[in-house]
Amino acid sequence: MAAFGDKKDRILHLETATIDVISDRKERIPINVLIVPTIAIPISTRLQHTAA
Repeated sequence: MAAFGDKKDRILHLETATIDVISDRKERIPINVLIVPTIAIPISTRLQHTAA
């Protein structure tokens, strides 16, 4: 799996997990997912006031 924005060639071992998504019909749908330590830095959300 290529890392987004990574400049080094290295092997990264990631854990996986299986989660169940419950449908509207109450059916369980198993999904295998990767557990990654960090995807990106959280985006800062600040309100900006504009003077009229």
